[in-house]
Amino acid sequence: MLCSERRPDAAFVAVVLTNGDSNSGEMALYEASEGRQAGITFLTVAAEPWLDRYVLSAIASFPHQHNMIVADSYAALSSSEHVRDIVDAICNSQQLHAFVYT
Repeated sequence: MLCSERRPDAAFVAVVLTNGDSNSGEMALYEASEGRQAGITFLTVAAEPWLDRYVLSAIASFPHQHNMIVADSYAALSSSEHVRDIVDAICNSQQLHAFVYT
């Protein structure tokens, strides 16, 4: 299905999985801005300790603090609880929820 043929009730969601350290924060912010203008909701998923929280929250759709998931490690992200939370956030992307794990 082409993007122009998507169901009108289906949200465009981009999940950005990162270690939170960007080679080009400015470019990442630009691309996220362009995506939001195209109607894409951004959910950022990151693992500590390499976090640039400014870029991570700026990429996440508004409200930023509610659209990012932070875990202690990539191994922690693979737990069934975190996977379920990520899936729930994507499936309910009209109202993304906050999940910040410490």
